[in-house]
Amino acid sequence: AREVPKAVLDMLQGRVGRYPRKATGGPTWFGVIMDTNPPDSDHWWFRLFEEVKPPDWALYHQPAGDSPEAENLENLPDGYYDRLKAGHSESWVDIYVRGNYGFTTDGKAVYPEYSDTIHCAREELDFDPDYPVIIGIDFGLTPAATISQDIGGQWRVLDEVVTDDMGALRFGKQLGKHLRQHYPGCEFIVWGDPAGEQRAQTDERTPFDMLAATGINALPAPTNDFTIRRESVANRLSTLDAGRPAFLLSQRARQLRKAMMGGYQYKRVQVRGDERYQDKPDKGPLSHVAESLQYGMVGEGEGSAILGGGSQYADDWNNPINGRRRNKEPVFGYSRKR
Repeated sequence: AREVPKAVLDMLQGRVGRYPRKATGGPTWFGVIMDTNPPDSDHWWFRLFEEVKPPDWALYHQPAGDSPEAENLENLPDGYYDRLKAGHSESWVDIYVRGNYGFTTDGKAVYPEYSDTIHCAREELDFDPDYPVIIGIDFGLTPAATISQDIGGQWRVLDEVVTDDMGALRFGKQLGKHLRQHYPGCEFIVWGDPAGEQRAQTDERTPFDMLAATGINALPAPTNDFTIRRESVANRLSTLDAGRPAFLLSQRARQLRKAMMGGYQYKRVQVRGDERYQDKPDKGPLSHVAESLQYGMVGEGEGSAILGGGSQYADDWNNPINGRRRNKEPVFGYSRKR
């Protein structure tokens, strides 16, 4: 089905259910059955089955071909999936062997640890008013924010605010409106890209100053080191807590989901005879929401586990300004005692 234009499906829908005619009893069942390997998240299939979800439509996932639950092995040659995986990239294997959504682009996913079937909730996650809501922000002219909670050992990304061509002041107003509307009565802890402490040449105000002007009192994350930021997220992706994933993504975070599936990637370096990639991710449209998540998680101490003694950043987690939940006023609402 991934190779078929959406217009073909539209016409098929209008041609079912018409035979046998009603006068002779009508059909006992009618519909369209489609089969496919998963496309990427910009495909009409993804939009229909994962975002729009029309009534009376159902999606069935076949187990991964290299998993213990694999089906139909008795009708396949021995070692079929092992041979299928040979010579292909991890993103290709994820789609054509494991049946996951993904990108078969020329880049390399920043988070190969992410599995959409494991880490994406099948429904939208609700917030728990007994826990603080953690906001991570990436600045620039395409600012983005992720909205999360850390509940009982599971980091839950509830929501996102993703914009384009917007300054920090307007972004702060939009984010504040979203938080007041959807997260009433919550305690908020806000972390931003530490590069946002740099002052603008025009009026010497920083993005943090502009956020504060809208009522959002954000703090700079302890570090901007990419390795620490990446590992702070990857560590949760690779962890199970009491049999459940330590990282869970709500269906509301659509742009972050695309980023985690491979849209946030390292670009290939054009080198003959070898596959090489850039050391830092491509600054594409999905990078901002992915990095906002990193700042929120690093701010909450997720990166401290990989710092070790003697790191230039280690003391930042003991700093009373940047420390975890230390003497911080809530942005909106109130601090609930737990």
